[in-house]
Amino acid sequence: MQRGRRLAFDFGDVRIGVAVCDPDGILASP
Repeated sequence: MQRGRRLAFDFGDVRIGVAVCDPDGILASP
């Protein structure tokens, strides 16, 4: 897996969440 910040989208029924992970890909924060 490549290192670097990644952006993730969570499509829920009520809202869409966005999270960004740290460069190591361990911790994701909204």
